[in-house]
Amino acid sequence: MQQNCFSPENPVISIGFHAEFLSVFIRLIETVKHEGPAFQQIASCLVIQLLGLVYASALIRQRKTRPRQEQIVQAIRYHILEAWDQELDFAQLAQDHHVSYVWFRKAFKELIGTAPGQYHLQVRLEKTAQLLKETDLTVSEIAYRAGFESEFYFSRIFKKKMGVTPTCYRKGGAVAQVHG
Repeated sequence: MQQNCFSPENPVISIGFHAEFLSVFIRLIETVKHEGPAFQQIASCLVIQLLGLVYASALIRQRKTRPRQEQIVQAIRYHILEAWDQELDFAQLAQDHHVSYVWFRKAFKELIGTAPGQYHLQVRLEKTAQLLKETDLTVSEIAYRAGFESEFYFSRIFKKKMGVTPTCYRKGGAVAQVHG
């Protein structure tokens, strides 16, 4: 809060459309609404994350317009975050934004650091991990809600990417970082 961008004289900071900010903000609202275990600590961390995103945006706000490439990738990234529990047709998403799939995939990987499909899987696993920790839904219900074809497939992918089974994760088992 000591940074120049946070000042009482200029209380509004325009960050434009920012998919990650929206995602964190939605998670903050859901966390507070459901008051799950340790919701106050989780909410505090999310607020700090939001402030960090605002600060980072303020540092680069002198850029008046983002390149078309970034606008398209961020719009599709937001769509992925919103439709995390659905199968996505990335070729159709690219076509909807009037670009080729090859162009889109290359731009996405360049800007986000991973391929769109891997990013979608990563988001799905983060959301399912959140559901495992913050709800009493069964692993089967979570797998179904997240759009996985079966509980077995979900458990196999979760263990491969997270380092532990969903049940072990729920019980507080150590987790490796999500792999691409």
